[in-house]
Amino acid sequence: MVNKKWTSIRPPFSFNFHRNPHFKACSLWHWSNFLHATIPLGKKVVRINYDETCVQVFNSRLRGNLVNVARKKKREPASLTRNTHGFNPKLALTHLVCVCDDMEIQRLLPQVILVRESSVSEATAREISEEFGGKVCILRLERAWSTATVIREFFIRLRIALRHFRGTHEFIVYGDAYRAHISQSVWETAGRAGFRYCVIPALMTWVFQPCDTHVLAGYKQNVRILFSQALSNGGQAAFTFKAMIRWACILCRDYLNKKMWKHAFEHCGLVGHQHLVSWATVHKVGLDDVHNAPSTLPSLLELQSVFPRNSRLPLPHMFVAVLAQS
Repeated sequence: MVNKKWTSIRPPFSFNFHRNPHFKACSLWHWSNFLHATIPLGKKVVRINYDETCVQVFNSRLRGNLVNVARKKKREPASLTRNTHGFNPKLALTHLVCVCDDMEIQRLLPQVILVRESSVSEATAREISEEFGGKVCILRLERAWSTATVIREFFIRLRIALRHFRGTHEFIVYGDAYRAHISQSVWETAGRAGFRYCVIPALMTWVFQPCDTHVLAGYKQNVRILFSQALSNGGQAAFTFKAMIRWACILCRDYLNKKMWKHAFEHCGLVGHQHLVSWATVHKVGLDDVHNAPSTLPSLLELQSVFPRNSRLPLPHMFVAVLAQS
């Protein structure tokens, strides 16, 4: 039984680890290496990373020269201008992007799209999902943003999708320190599903989260390409919420599931060792050199440095998958 006082313990000296990127980087690598070291012999480890991104109906246009179709369109009364300004949450959806370092398993990962229930009907959502073979889950919510309930649903769908690999594979899931990702109910769901769960340090996702470092920039670029193509072909009449959901589904099929993301985890040092960490990552953290972090159980101080300030660590639930195999 873990003493609950441990979850709010403060460091015994004046070391502000929340502002020390070196310490946070080493703490993350130590935690990740420990989870890899607990994988049973003979089983293959698969690393998974998930993150949310917002997709707007009216995206910023691409820079560069106009193609012939756009040049002609610009001379017409219905030109390439837009009738909306700024961000409107009613004209946006959230895509819970999920990637891994195994191409075979990547195609099976649940891709969850969150939309406002007032923006699209249940029949339309079902129609689009069936159009793409049911591989994309479209959730209609009061607000199109991620909550602990959504993350629990994601872990349940992830467990179902990967059930046939349980005998031969073990899975380590990486998520950032957003409050919905680290709530106690999420840790309980991840532990019951048998996933080793590791948190990317707060304010360090731009350095260590594969989705942020390698995936989402290309994703947004492809969204802008689809936006520009639709604007050239059909004008503003082509922009419907249904069309935007289809864009996200197309990117799941043609972008997320057709690229190898193994290098993203290697460059961030999340593969059980740090031999393949990119120099870009080293430069961002400000390290002179990278050495392998230990593979032992990280200290309480190291775990605290990964979580946001004043967070209560769910210690009884953080290593359920590890203890179940010990």
